[in-house]
Amino acid sequence: MANLLQRIIRSEPADASQESPADAEPVTATAEPPAEVAPPAEGSPPAPSWRVRGRLRRRARHLRAAREVALRDLGGLVFDLHRFDRERPDLVKAKLDSLGEIDRERRELEAVLGDPRETDVLRVPGLASCPSCGELIPSHARFCSSCGAETR
Repeated sequence: MANLLQRIIRSEPADASQESPADAEPVTATAEPPAEVAPPAEGSPPAPSWRVRGRLRRRARHLRAAREVALRDLGGLVFDLHRFDRERPDLVKAKLDSLGEIDRERRELEAVLGDPRETDVLRVPGLASCPSCGELIPSHARFCSSCGAETR
């Protein structure tokens, strides 16, 4: 994880000449930070900037989507292997290893962002269920047509 975070931090602009004037922060000479800001603990890395956090959030979203696709792919492969009465443990192992790597990186990013997710909801394209009443609704719906609850 530290390797991923270091790569993202290194890809930030090195000097202010690469940033737009709106992104530049004013430089002020203060001896101590404001009282409401807690100083970082000794030995801990500094908190990532908003720009780095944005990149980490985008990467986490991408990994969630990639994980869902990999899970569907793995399920389809296992089903087809069973249906045609074949065995390919090497192929299944390779797909499981790939899925494990995606999941490991996603969990590390969520831990850095402070957004760990205990459960994952797989969505069928075009179809979802209401979290309140369980009614089937279109996946793009913002509200349930049955109970009126917000779905996002």
